[in-house]
Order: sequence, then C-alpha cells, then structure tokens
Amino acid sequence: MAAELWFGVVGLVISRILFRRFPMLPIHQQGVNTGKLSVIIPARNEAHNLPNLLTDLACQTVQPLEILCVNDDSEDDTAYVAAANGATVVQAANRPAGWLGKAWACECGARFAKGEYLLFIDADVRLAANALAALWTECNRSQAVISVQPYHSVAGGYEQLALIFNLVQAGANGMCLPRQSAVGLYGPLIWISRAVYDQIGGYASVRSSIVEDVALGSRLLSKGFPLHLFTGGGAVRFRMYRDGIASLVQGWTKNFAAGAAKSPLWLTILVFLWVTGCAAVPLGLFLSLFAAQWVESALFSLLYLAWISEMWRVGRKIGSFQTFIFAFYPLSLGLFVGVFLRSAVKRLLKRPVQWKNRSIPWG
Repeated sequence: MAAELWFGVVGLVISRILFRRFPMLPIHQQGVNTGKLSVIIPARNEAHNLPNLLTDLACQTVQPLEILCVNDDSEDDTAYVAAANGATVVQAANRPAGWLGKAWACECGARFAKGEYLLFIDADVRLAANALAALWTECNRSQAVISVQPYHSVAGGYEQLALIFNLVQAGANGMCLPRQSAVGLYGPLIWISRAVYDQIGGYASVRSSIVEDVALGSRLLSKGFPLHLFTGGGAVRFRMYRDGIASLVQGWTKNFAAGAAKSPLWLTILVFLWVTGCAAVPLGLFLSLFAAQWVESALFSLLYLAWISEMWRVGRKIGSFQTFIFAFYPLSLGLFVGVFLRSAVKRLLKRPVQWKNRSIPWG
C-alpha cells in the first residue's frame, strides 16, 4: 500500500500548488460609469431564474446602457418574464447549420447590442449591488477580458456532491495557481470589449464547440489578449443544477471531456495526480482496515484527516458546502469519476450529449 500513501502525500502537495490562491473579484467603492455596457443574457427556459437576476441588475449602484435577454427558443414564459422585468427581449433567429445553442444566442445578443463593452451573463447568476461597478473598475485597471466563476450557493442533498466537480474545474483552468495561467473563460460571466470581441470573430469563431467558454478563452489567448479570472466571492454567485441530480450529471457530462482536452499537458498531469491523491487515501484506508494492517490504517487515517482539512480549506472558497461533504468527499469523488468516464465515452464514440432538452453533437 506504499503507492496509495505516496499518491496521497503527493496529492496534498499538488493541492497547495493548484489551489494556492482564490482570486476574488475586487470590490471598489469609487463611482464609475457603465453607460457604455450592454448586458446580454442568453436564456432558454429561464422564466424561473430571470426575475432574480433582473432585480439584481435594477439594484446596481451604476446602471448599464441596456439589458438584452436573448430568448433561445424557450418553451416557457422566458420572453414574457424578461419583458415584464424591464429587459429588452431579443428573439434568437433560427440557428444556422454548425451553430450550437448558447453560442448562437450570445452572438444574436452581441449583434443587437449597442454598447462598447459586452457582459455575457447566465440567467441563474445573482449579483451584489456593487458587482457591475467592480467589474467596470477592474476592466479599466487591467484592460483584460474578465471572467468570473460565481460562488456556488449550495442547497442540501445531491448539490453537495458538486464539490469535486467545482474544484477540478478551477484547477484545470489554472485560475488558482501561484501565477494565474488561464486556459479558458467561465461561461456564467464574461466581460469583453466590443473591439476585442470583433477582432477574434466573436462567438462565430467557436460556434461548434460544446464548451464555448473554454474555446473562446483559447481563441483570445491565441490572439494575444489577456484573461483575468476571478471567483465570485460576495459579489457574484449562483445555484447550479437545481433541477435534480440528472441535471448535474448532464451538465458536467457536457463540460468535462471537451474541457479537459483544452488544458496543457503539464496542468492535466497536475489535476490527474490531485484526483489520484484524493482517491488513493480512502482506498488505502479501506484496504488496510480490511486486511487488519493497523499501522498502515493509522497512517491512512491521519492522511485522510489531512485531506479533509485540505478539502475544507479549498471548498469553502468556491461554495457554501456543508461540513459533512468535506468529511465524506469520496462520495463526490465517486460521482465525479463516473461522470467523467461517461463524458469521455460519449466523446470517444461521438455520441451526442443532452442539455436543456437539446441533443448536442460533438463539434
């Protein structure tokens, strides 16, 4: 069982590298002007989420030029709810061949928008009153494309199982490294200037990508445009996959295999060793207890406690996870491994994935 011990220790060391820091969106108090900003909300069947986001936007300390809600062939009252809450509704035209849903909705919004800056934001995101001011100030300071992974507001039950998924996503995107090495963007919130958007060809350049946010970030990097990634902290948050565990499985199946292919080899290896270390310790503890090897069991128990402490350190920075999931993180890890394998098999066999009542082919 020396291998399990070795992987467990190495994994802890790597965790301190992968998750060295969690760059939260800076909150600035000075007044700013977002009158040149177009907020674009791609929305498919989002009637239940839109009132919250649109209320948050109405309460911002500074107001954008316009709020556009792109109705992406919704089967509910998305368009009515958006208009009733003050948004301008843009009906997404029929998707041309080769386009996937969200990329097309974002592109339709961008074509309609009048602002010099574009904020693409998902309908399930919630914003603190000073979030737009913080984004605008950070944009002026860094002159970079900004993307935020919202703080995950976690409810009870199955949503706690998203712990490992969230951490792997952060690790594989290089956001938390000592020196940030971004691989892609975070789809829930992307702030980009119109000039940069047009120079890279906008969403048209990634129209067939299942993980359009990662692909768009790669496109920006290839053209020499810097990316700044942040965690939402107290300014930007959301609740993911509230429609049941099936939505969690579908969402991450869509994201994982395609997203992993975008990470550089060295970062993929670090994430792989981190996941292996996560798994090796509880496995070694189980095997040593089963074999009545008490010295090894004691060592694995201490190492397992160290992993619980590390999960608590990193997990509370990305979401409101309850204490029990840190202690029983192998539950989340087991689901993660199953979903990742499912995603990889679908990609290998070129089988479509399901998301929001759509069948999405591999691009």
